[in-house]
Amino acid sequence: METIRKAVCVSIPVAVAIYVLVGVVTVNLVTQTLESYPHVALKDAASTMMQPYGLAGVGGVVLALSALFSTGSVINATLFSSTHFAKGMLSNDLLPDQIGDAAAEGLPERTVLVLGAITAAFTWYGSLGAITSFASLAFILVFGAMSYLAWRQRVTDEVNAAVPAVGTLGALVFFSLMLYNLYVRERYTFYMVLGIATVVFAVELLYFERERIEQEVTQFDPDVESFTEDS
Repeated sequence: METIRKAVCVSIPVAVAIYVLVGVVTVNLVTQTLESYPHVALKDAASTMMQPYGLAGVGGVVLALSALFSTGSVINATLFSSTHFAKGMLSNDLLPDQIGDAAAEGLPERTVLVLGAITAAFTWYGSLGAITSFASLAFILVFGAMSYLAWRQRVTDEVNAAVPAVGTLGALVFFSLMLYNLYVRERYTFYMVLGIATVVFAVELLYFERERIEQEVTQFDPDVESFTEDS
């Protein structure tokens, strides 16, 4: 645990520094390309940096291959971590058994295929901006919900209520600002995000084991039980 803690503390500022450096270099080297063709701006920046040495083509190829393997590894890691999370939900009867086998050794193959198919469908019919925006909004929403639960369920005076309260308010503000920004500047992405959210909620309403979810939630927040009874 001590090693993991140190690794996290070191990796976060290093990753931030690398991203800032890449952004500054890219903006200064290929400003026009960044505006016209943002998806290939990094490749053009690498070619421009290596051009004085006669290796412009090599720089572009190396950057393109790095981006390919980096993107592939991120997709692979996300897919398998999502499958591992889904297996836990299967074990707790929060997902239908048709999704996969909770007793399978390792990761359920059916779950991997289902999540892969869903990812491919979103990639094919949606857009990269819509997917990343939806992921960001989902992260903010989950963070805000967890902060709200931490604020509501604090049981001792030792827990500082200001920390989860700030997290809840901050998540609410940033969620609203991001939606407003998408609506004003990227109307198509805004509607795509709404469409993806509608699909996600429709799947939750139709297929998830809602009674089990309600039982789990009411153990932590009794107000939910009275709300569901009234509705």
